[in-house]
Amino acid sequence: MKTLQWLLPGLIACGGVLLTPPRSSAKPDYTKKEHVQCVVCHEGSWQSGKYTPAGHYYMEHRTFKGYKPAGPSAQKDKPR
Repeated sequence: MKTLQWLLPGLIACGGVLLTPPRSSAKPDYTKKEHVQCVVCHEGSWQSGKYTPAGHYYMEHRTFKGYKPAGPSAQKDKPR
């Protein structure tokens, strides 16, 4: 019974470590450098792996210089 008291929590902890997602390639430095929030480039959260048009532009150019949002709904998230 004592073995089970230690074994079960240990297995749960190991499972949690194995199920933890890998580190992201997005860096907080980008938000500081460009003065924008994460949602400008990422749909939902940065963990979703989905990018907005601004995010795709930034991946290609590493800057927002020259970026023009597609439509009026994109104006609210327009990078500065």
